[in-house]
Amino acid sequence: MKFSMKLVVSSVLLFSLSVLAADPKGVLRIPVAGDSGSSLTQINLLLKARGLQVLPAFIELSSDMSAFDIEKLKNSVDARISQVIEHEILETSGAYGQVVDGRKACFTGSNKALVGIYEKMISNFLSEQLFVLAVSTKEPNHFGLKFDESDSGSAGSWINIYRCKD
Repeated sequence: MKFSMKLVVSSVLLFSLSVLAADPKGVLRIPVAGDSGSSLTQINLLLKARGLQVLPAFIELSSDMSAFDIEKLKNSVDARISQVIEHEILETSGAYGQVVDGRKACFTGSNKALVGIYEKMISNFLSEQLFVLAVSTKEPNHFGLKFDESDSGSAGSWINIYRCKD
């Protein structure tokens, strides 16, 4: 009888560990700049001149944020940028792993958490026509997402994000 109790406890513990492993925590850091070429420095000088709060070098998308939270954050950054530079919003190519204003996106925490973050940000930061073809989380310091932006049947392109160094 005691033996079976220990077995049940062990099964519950193993189940709890598998649930924790399936829900990793992570943060994607995307560099901030304007989509028409305005640097973060230029934007922040204009914000400061108007007595407004400056923007950080990166916005952070956490794995525990909802798609609505991510959309709200992006819209608030867009609004702050367009307050000082008409018709300009956040440059989103950093979410594709490209260099923006001398900085690249990076992540902290689990690279597996980025899968969920990217799922939640497709309609906000990326194209609504983005089709995920593959995901790579094998290397702990790298996250890769292979996509086709128009479901064209092409071989696709990779987004490569690396662990933050700072």
